[in-house]
Amino acid sequence: MPGPLGQIPRRPSFSRPSTSNSLPAGNPRPGTIQPQVAVLSGSSNNGIPRPGAPRPPFPPYPGVPPPSYLPHSPNSVRSYGSPYPLVPSPSSARDFAQVITNADAKVIEYLVKKGYNRTEQMLRSESSNLDRDGKPIQERAEDLGTAKYAKGFRLLSNWIESNLDIYKFELRRLLWPIFVYSFIELITNNYTADGKDFLKEFKDQFQQVHADELTTFDTISLPQQINDNTITKLYLSSKYRIPLNTHVYFNLITHLESNSKQGGSVIIYLLQTYCEIRETKRGPIDQFSFEAIINQAHGVEPEESDLQEGIPGAFTGVTNKDIQDNNAKLLLGPMALEDELAADVRADLDEEDSKNPPELGKPSLVELFDQSIKREEGVEGPGRNEIPYPPSRARDVTMEVQKIKEHRDRFKIESRNGGVGPAVSICMFTFHNTLDTINCIEFSDDNNLVAVGTEESYIRVWHLHGDPLPSETKSGPNDPPPSNSRRLIGHSAPVYAVSFSPSIRGADESDTATAPKLLLSSSSDRTIRLWSLEAWACLVVYKGHEGPVWNVKWGPFGHYFLTCGHDRSVRIWGQDHISYLRMFIGHDSNVNQIAWHPNGAYVFSASDQADKTVRMWSFTTGDCVRVFTGHTDTC
Repeated sequence: MPGPLGQIPRRPSFSRPSTSNSLPAGNPRPGTIQPQVAVLSGSSNNGIPRPGAPRPPFPPYPGVPPPSYLPHSPNSVRSYGSPYPLVPSPSSARDFAQVITNADAKVIEYLVKKGYNRTEQMLRSESSNLDRDGKPIQERAEDLGTAKYAKGFRLLSNWIESNLDIYKFELRRLLWPIFVYSFIELITNNYTADGKDFLKEFKDQFQQVHADELTTFDTISLPQQINDNTITKLYLSSKYRIPLNTHVYFNLITHLESNSKQGGSVIIYLLQTYCEIRETKRGPIDQFSFEAIINQAHGVEPEESDLQEGIPGAFTGVTNKDIQDNNAKLLLGPMALEDELAADVRADLDEEDSKNPPELGKPSLVELFDQSIKREEGVEGPGRNEIPYPPSRARDVTMEVQKIKEHRDRFKIESRNGGVGPAVSICMFTFHNTLDTINCIEFSDDNNLVAVGTEESYIRVWHLHGDPLPSETKSGPNDPPPSNSRRLIGHSAPVYAVSFSPSIRGADESDTATAPKLLLSSSSDRTIRLWSLEAWACLVVYKGHEGPVWNVKWGPFGHYFLTCGHDRSVRIWGQDHISYLRMFIGHDSNVNQIAWHPNGAYVFSASDQADKTVRMWSFTTGDCVRVFTGHTDTC
């Protein structure tokens, strides 16, 4: 009932029936209105709905205004004759949003009065990120309009560059098709200016390989030109094939889905619309996988279609079998000697010339040394500061002196005498009772030692002249005397390669020979071992390869060594580091042969089966600088 004139009417109280004993049951309290609420399905006996049950409409009461938290509009949908809307109209929704805004303002005013500054700042911050319905506003790449393609491309590019080195080569294949189809999408939808901006921002990273295509894209500005241009028509004629390893594909999809609002959904749309990702386990090109063994038994060759990339007729730039960027500048000259080392070598050679003057008409040792370190015109070599080496020792001086003497006494077969020269003797060795267990063999540079790696996981070293191989460690009273062979035990699987550290034989009997002091071995147990040829014991075990290590080679100056293996990777190690220093990724199958360039600045690797390429890698940058193709069978 309305109150007396001039007084503000009290808000009606909707309460449950009183349970007090002071009034008869069922009688309302004075000044209250007894609500008439029907019991609905899912409600309790006292008329209060259970959680999840539909709420009944507020019944009309003459002269009682609707609750302030319910908007009222004559256009609202009503039910059961109720003047209060169950479904608010658009105008009532705006009123409801205004009520929320006013409530926030009142709460902020209250917090300011009370001095709750932190709470007030937090409420303002959260309220600024709410939509009209009070829900948090979440930024999506799709809401950015044409900028979504640039945001998605940055997301993909940054993730690829921060990924593991072993996956980068495969993942970088995604960048070119995503770049092309993003540009096509922008131009097709008449966003010429945005398409040109996108092209200008990201084209530099493709300039070396796709210069011709980029020049063509610069001339395209209309949707009709997309349909008329031969290159864009080629890209739209069929889906772009991208072969990806199973693990790479899983990581890619997981990253894109978890970052869908940051641009991942855009990349997924482009991949689904224009690309065909061929997920492969790489079984057919892995000679030790189960699939490969079965296929070889049935004479089935690997499916070349599984390895094809791109669109027939379109240049991909980088494929599984070749790269076209074979124009990098190479430094093929000899590496410069240290100034102190060169001075010591020249002093020793000068002393040798004074003791044993050269024959008439022959150059002196100092002249030969100057010729050897002199660089030809136009041929540049790597500097000592580009590849750090430990300081030179007296042994290095001796080796350089012996190299010059060996060069002076070397047999020369020249064209002026018809290719006729002194006969060259050949020494051949036979290993008896090996029982087909020798996997590899290596001779030392001083021609005194030979080492073999066996299927039984051990290494045996012999002295070619039958001399005993002593040990610097003290022998026990019951130990046998030194023999002309030693056995090195440590690997747990077959040994596939051995390599002696650099050494050189004396030019004559009076010269001091620099015998090798270290031996490297690689095995199917995924490790490389460094052995001492003075203590005849293992010094270091290097781990890093994810499969058998097929080969190992010392660098031309020692200290660094090179390995390759079943995991399709080539790695450079330092003698004083337990982990690898460089890892080269690019081959699509086993890497089974490796070699050093004489100046130590480049390494070469050869792969078999589906790859059949020889690659040249830069030690200083880690990049592939040359790819040599042409083999049609195993390298």
